[in-house]
Amino acid sequence: MKKLLLLFIIGNVYLSVSAQSDKRLSANNVPSNITAYIDHTYPSHSSIAYYREMNADSLCYEAAFKYNKQNFILLFDTLGNCLETEMEIPFEKLPEAIEEAVEQKLKADFQKHSIKKTELVTYTDKALYEIEVQGKKEHEAEYYEYYFDDKGSFIRSEKIELKPIPSFF
Repeated sequence: MKKLLLLFIIGNVYLSVSAQSDKRLSANNVPSNITAYIDHTYPSHSSIAYYREMNADSLCYEAAFKYNKQNFILLFDTLGNCLETEMEIPFEKLPEAIEEAVEQKLKADFQKHSIKKTELVTYTDKALYEIEVQGKKEHEAEYYEYYFDDKGSFIRSEKIELKPIPSFF
């Protein structure tokens, strides 16, 4: 019984912490300059999902929407300044030099790989291509993010840690 109670308490603490870090918001709870920026810059956007999240050690607002048939995610600071723009693009639409550099790097790193998502990430006037990939090394398939600059040079890669969904059973 004590173990069950402990699991229940730990689960509730985990859920409340994760709910505070990525909390969905209504447009009424987002600074008006953020909604005005999106309406002005992306005038025919689809409905927007707003979130409040922790990015590093800072509180940020995130807006996810579609514009011109592409998925966008914008990250804003609490003052409403746009810090980062992520635009999902098909891998086949990458510039040829970037596409070749990505394929070459992935072939060198994995026995097999599958590209799951490609994004153009822009922040502080710099552009990066973020490639989400499932790669197989030594019989284990794992997920990674690879980053390349606008010339096709490899910047870094990060393993994506998949977090289990908490269960009370």
